[in-house]
Parts: sequence; structure tokens; C-alpha cells
Amino acid sequence: MKSNSIKIALTAGGTGGHIFPALAIKDNLLKLGHEVIFITDQRYKNYSLPIDDHTTILKLYPISRNFFKLIKGVFSNFIGLLKALKTLKKFNPDIVMGFGGYPTMPVILAAKLLKIKIILHEQNSVLGRINRLFINYANIVATSFHDTQKIETKFLRKAFFTGTPVRKEISALYNLSYPEITENSKINIIVIGGSQGASIFAKIIPDAIKLLPKEIQLRIRLDQQCRNLEEENILKQEYAEMGISADVAPFFKDIAHRLAGAHIVIARAGSSTINEVLISGKPVILVPLPTSMDDHQLYNAEYVVNNDAGWLIKQPQFSPEALAEILEQVIVNPQILYQKAGNAKRISMPGALTSIINMLLVETKYQG
Repeated sequence: MKSNSIKIALTAGGTGGHIFPALAIKDNLLKLGHEVIFITDQRYKNYSLPIDDHTTILKLYPISRNFFKLIKGVFSNFIGLLKALKTLKKFNPDIVMGFGGYPTMPVILAAKLLKIKIILHEQNSVLGRINRLFINYANIVATSFHDTQKIETKFLRKAFFTGTPVRKEISALYNLSYPEITENSKINIIVIGGSQGASIFAKIIPDAIKLLPKEIQLRIRLDQQCRNLEEENILKQEYAEMGISADVAPFFKDIAHRLAGAHIVIARAGSSTINEVLISGKPVILVPLPTSMDDHQLYNAEYVVNNDAGWLIKQPQFSPEALAEILEQVIVNPQILYQKAGNAKRISMPGALTSIINMLLVETKYQG
């Protein structure tokens, strides 16, 4: 290990939106010769990611209003706090950086109790609950949007716009050109339903394609995430009956490869999804999750639409007719896709990873 290396503890909730930005930072820091540990919860295992010596899994449950779930959540977080204290004491990091999600709470609290410098990262356009809870103790809040909401005025001095780091295989897509569209070429559509797929896409998208003229239907090629095996089989059958070439699965490990060849994306509006789509330079149809905390997915989507990089369809209006209208319009007139693809790259943040790494190095240098 280098003599001038720093020690960083990263913590993130176990959803893709929290995990992947943290892992991008972890991998880069390790590559640079620094010492890193990553603390998350048991949902991390859903992604078939490696659990190495740098990874600690806490068995945590959210604190719910339901009495039994409340007890379970409080108890698991207390045990998580004890384990986090033990882990941080042993590792003795210079900084603890939290990427949001309820599993970061015991880790950030442990850092506060141990008087370790705290940095928070907010992926969404609205500051999340855990980050709001700990912003008073944080030295810096790194944001993904210039105007992140729900940051109290007195804490605005702590906010620094960095963007959201993406995985290296996604970052590499920034340098690729948008796939050419000819008069008879296939239009590659990728459907990303969040971490584990979205059932509403399984219901709406096949019906939308059925509404298109047959000559347009046959130009479509799909990669679609779904929630489970039953949904996967139903979708495969529907697309086969329409003569649509489709690859359907609950999770794509080669998402970067699929994004590289995509002409348009249909997705929820989580921040990590949006950042990956923008970096790859793809126009995107966004259907925000209506139950997202503080409606942050709606605000994320509005940022994309206001910059003419995609479309927003709120879930109550997400119908086969609404989707078919957009698809027919862009397949008939692909110049719309080229324009929005350019805008997507324009508003992306390819330098987010470097910005955050530099911030960590500077904060460590001037520690204390």
C-alpha cells in the first residue's frame, strides 16, 4: 500500500441506485492504491456481485409503522450499529462516505460516535431521508443535480455538485457514437424496470407494440427486464406471436453491451438509471415510480425532459396508446432520436467519478 494512501469506508443501501455509484468509487480508489471497505445490507447479494475482503454485509430491515416490523427494524439496526462500530474501529478510516438508503443509518451513526469525518452523496434531485437526517453532521453533501431539493438553506454551503459516478463499463459508452438508423434497420429498444424490473412495463409495452403498423412492429428489437420467471415466459410468448425479436430476463449482467447498441430506452426514473442512460447517450422514455419517496423520480425525469433528452409519461397516463404514439413518431422520424441522444450526452456527467475522488483526497489532506 502506498505511503500516502487514504482509508475510506463507503456505505450504501442495497439497491442498484445506491450500490453501483458506491462500487464505482470503491473500484477506482482500490486501483489508485488506497484502502477501502464497503458496508451494505443483504440485498447486495441479489446482484451476483463479488463479496470480497473489502465488503461487509449487515443484516438490516427498515423501520416500519407495523409493530412487529418496527421491533424487527429497530433491533436489526441496533445490532447493525454495534457491527458498524466494530468494523470502523478496526479499519480506522479517514472518511466515511454514505450513498443513501436506510442501511447507511447505523454506519453513519457509528462514524458520528467515533468522530470520523462524514461525506454524503445524493443521487436524486431530492435529498433522501437518511441524508436529511445526517446532513447536520456531514462535512460535504455531493449532489447529482445543480438544484437538489430539500436541502435546508443553512446547509447549502455544504452542497457541491459532482454528478453520480457510473460503472467503468458504462462510462466507456460515453465515447461511442449513436447507432446508425437506416430506412430498414432494426430499432433496438431496451426496457429497464429499476433494480428488478417493473410489472407495468410487462403489461403496457406488448399492447403498445400491437397498436403499431405491422411494418413498424417488425423493425423493433427488444431487451426487456421483467420481475420473475412467470412474467418472462408470458412476455416471450407474446413477442413470439407478434414476430418480435426479444430477449427477456429479470436481470441483464451485460447491460453495458446492450445499452451500447440501443436506440431508445424505456425506464423508471431512478437517478442511477438516468445517469447511465445519459452517459451512454440514449433518448429515454421515463415512467417515474409514483411511490418514490418525496416523488423524487418525477423530479429526476423532469430534469431529463426539460433538457430535451427524453419523454416523461406519468404512471396514470402510461397507456399502450401513449407509448405507441411516441414509438411510431420516432421510428418514422429517427432524427428526433439523434437530437435527443446528443442532448443526453450534453447533460451527462462523465467526470463525476474524478470529481468525487478528488474531493475525498482533498478532504483527507486537510483532515482536522
